[in-house]
Amino acid sequence: MFKKFLIFLLILAPSIFYLWFVQQGTKQAPVAQEIHSSAENSPSYPTPDH
Repeated sequence: MFKKFLIFLLILAPSIFYLWFVQQGTKQAPVAQEIHSSAENSPSYPTPDH
């Protein structure tokens, strides 16, 4: 019983964290876009050549 609960928790925890992270991201969208754009402009960021 405890092992089943542990496996269920391991499967469910990432999805709950992802949903929480998405909700936090929608509140702080401009900050996330700013971080993303700065990451794209950095030379260490792998950018595909078009």
